[in-house]
Amino acid sequence: MVYCLGAYRANDRHATAVARALADFKYHGDRAAGRAIYWLATRYSASLDVNAPCVVVPVPLEARRLRSRGFNQAAWIARAIAQTRGLRLDASALARTGRSTAQATLTRPARRRQSVATFAARADRVGGADLLIVDDVTTTGTTLANCALALEQAGASSVQAVTLLGVERYDVGRSIS
Repeated sequence: MVYCLGAYRANDRHATAVARALADFKYHGDRAAGRAIYWLATRYSASLDVNAPCVVVPVPLEARRLRSRGFNQAAWIARAIAQTRGLRLDASALARTGRSTAQATLTRPARRRQSVATFAARADRVGGADLLIVDDVTTTGTTLANCALALEQAGASSVQAVTLLGVERYDVGRSIS
């Protein structure tokens, strides 16, 4: 189940204001834009129509990307959701296991071929838990599906996902399968 809080593109196919703010934060380190993203995530997360998970898990960044940026935008959004809903945040439950190509540079078919082995979950952190995976944007859903599979293989009881933004084909603002 994926829940998107807003649309990545407006009807005219241009990036929404939130998508532009996210890009400013993610790619240019604009902390004011990051604070705006955090604020939006807290406001929207209060109305999420998802089961009450016990643990919020951000999609991890590759280590070199994390060093380069100095932050994980998915972790910022996850923190806002966890704090607003009174849930536990566990940023160490899921890890990237190797180098991957930046999603923004890949075509849709190439994104779909992303390896499940890109992610590993810690059974001691997720075994038996209900989880909510958090990412910034979903396009094909492959990253979320691969994260969910790794978490389920590590013994998670259930896995749901939420992203700040989704592409148009998602029913934005409503949960979808």
